[in-house]
Amino acid sequence: MNFNLMTKRVVSWYDATKRPMPWRDERDPYKIWLSEIMLQQTQVTTVIDYYHRWLKRFPRIEDVASASLDEVLKYWEGLGYYSRARNFHESCQHIIDNGGDIPHGVEAFQALKGVGPYIAAAVQSIAFNIPASVVDGNINRVASRVNAFSKPALQNKKEIQAFMDQILDTKRPGDFNQAMMDLGRYICKPQNPLCDECPLQRSCIAYRNNQQSMYPTKVEKKPRPHYDVAVGIICDGSKLLITKRKQDGLLGGLWEFPGGKMKKKESALKAIRREIKEELSIKIKTKKIIAQVDHHYSHFSVTINAIHCLYDGGAIQLNGPTDYKWIDPPKLSLYAFPKASTKLFKSIEAIT
Repeated sequence: MNFNLMTKRVVSWYDATKRPMPWRDERDPYKIWLSEIMLQQTQVTTVIDYYHRWLKRFPRIEDVASASLDEVLKYWEGLGYYSRARNFHESCQHIIDNGGDIPHGVEAFQALKGVGPYIAAAVQSIAFNIPASVVDGNINRVASRVNAFSKPALQNKKEIQAFMDQILDTKRPGDFNQAMMDLGRYICKPQNPLCDECPLQRSCIAYRNNQQSMYPTKVEKKPRPHYDVAVGIICDGSKLLITKRKQDGLLGGLWEFPGGKMKKKESALKAIRREIKEELSIKIKTKKIIAQVDHHYSHFSVTINAIHCLYDGGAIQLNGPTDYKWIDPPKLSLYAFPKASTKLFKSIEAIT
């Protein structure tokens, strides 16, 4: 393969087709870093509104560092993968505590919480023109097709990284990395790739053999488990009880309605009485199921049974949650909740 020619074609294609994005041509490393974190696991069209809203509230890295984690999570609410926001908040605080400058250099930047190889290479190449090549899911697909790698992408990490290092434009590494990401996002798509528009068509073995659909080699996916969950909409007069999840783990630091997984052959009402006793050590009276919603996560799905409950005595003792509040139901929107929980808000309005 003529790597120099491939590099020139990719950059020329990018210059001619570069799509406008609010973080494109940005030179503030804080804003570039923010955009790359938001774009992980999330589509561009979804990120744009969050990006603008975030920067209106947190225009500088100092604003993130001085904000509470609750507020940071509220501005992230709905983007998912909340560990990104928690780690970003912690790293911004670390930077402000150590002089205020975002580190130059891939290794120094990667030492920050939540900064992996991809984020480090992307931010350093775009913000500081450091010659570091990126590898993400889109680029895995491009490299796998161009080279017709026979193994799944996760088993070809070294080969894909080596390929990207060889074709990297060391004079314009940031533009080149963004070009390759765009190439995978818009042209070398998983289904029905637009090969006639691809600058790497002449170099692509998969295209030459009409085998685009064979690459990347797929890994057989295991069935996603499904769980039935019971949550308590616990009222005490005009107040509603909410609890906060532990900082680590799935949805860490978010507020929710207390409850948990139902056991096999266990009814929702029986499950919520058990869960509330285990988690909060209080007594409740169960009334009825007011809503049932389905929600899908990346590795599992849930059916949430929301049960209207009345507080019936006892002092709250936390065993699992890290905090709790009795709030006025109209103030639910002030707290950061998982998307699955927000699906219950309308049903709660009807009973409070």
